[in-house]
Amino acid sequence: MFHINYEEQLNAFENDLQEKLRGHSMENGFLNLWVPDPDVVSSILNMWDAASCAEIDKLKVDIKNELINEKQLSELEQFLSTNVTVNYTFNQNNECYEVTMESI
Repeated sequence: MFHINYEEQLNAFENDLQEKLRGHSMENGFLNLWVPDPDVVSSILNMWDAASCAEIDKLKVDIKNELINEKQLSELEQFLSTNVTVNYTFNQNNECYEVTMESI
């Protein structure tokens, strides 16, 4: 399972986009396929799609509670419900949601 901090990856993507033409971003190779979206739900869906293309069947993403709320997490769950299990918990120490997505 890959464990990703969403905010760190988003910042890395934005910084690398300004500094590099190709091969920007990420120690996890599959994230080269990821394109963030201003809408956090779409952005996480894009991240899952990139992971799926790399044949990754389980992904854990930490997302700061300032970036996503429970309504958006429910939307994410609904979009993926046909072939992905989505679980999330709130980590009070890190003030983030830990979102785990796994292929069914």
